[in-house]
Amino acid sequence: MYASQSVYATFESGALCVTADYTLATDGSGKITVLNSERLQNGTGSLKVIHGFATPSNTPGKLTVNLETVGFDAPYWVTKLGPETFGPDNKYQYAVVTDNLKATLFVLARDPVTFQQQYQAEVMQFLTDNGFTSFINKPVSTYHGQDCQYNDKHTM
Repeated sequence: MYASQSVYATFESGALCVTADYTLATDGSGKITVLNSERLQNGTGSLKVIHGFATPSNTPGKLTVNLETVGFDAPYWVTKLGPETFGPDNKYQYAVVTDNLKATLFVLARDPVTFQQQYQAEVMQFLTDNGFTSFINKPVSTYHGQDCQYNDKHTM
């Protein structure tokens, strides 16, 4: 739903209709596979896919992520989760993710319309209260228009 300018200036440059899939690896390693998908230039533009993995730490909500396009491990801290009311499995509605320096920001939602109607104001207040107000880390809206053609695998 949102990312910071630091994200848009780097690996999501020109990105629209961005999605992220996180799945527990089946190899027993405890790692989480990461699949980021985005369209370039418009909602039906070229599909760009980025693969990677996340390794959980001993601290809940703190992971280390390695994406193929970045080439190094990065801190990935889940700082806020929405209510666990999404779908039959009662998954959380949204997640706010940053790093140890608050230099990057991602606001992920399972359903854009529900997020905008029910949770956006709460999340925006949380971001303001927690210092996501600078040019580098303030939230910038991600495009999720009706023309978005999502990768067929795009759950958070």
